[in-house]
Amino acid sequence: MSTTGRPPLPPTLGARVAALRDERGFKQQELARSADLSVTFLSEVENDHRKPGADALLRLADALET
Repeated sequence: MSTTGRPPLPPTLGARVAALRDERGFKQQELARSADLSVTFLSEVENDHRKPGADALLRLADALET
């Protein structure tokens, strides 16, 4: 437990996508191609600069098999 008494924050969506990508052994370019997304878009999602819509999120989930 943290010293502030608050529970830790869950990882962001971008951090979760990046972690799953690493676990699956994908490079950004490979995952982007598999999900039919641009590498720039994927990078922005992983860095929490952009929130994917439902369609992009479903394509990422399918490509990551999760």
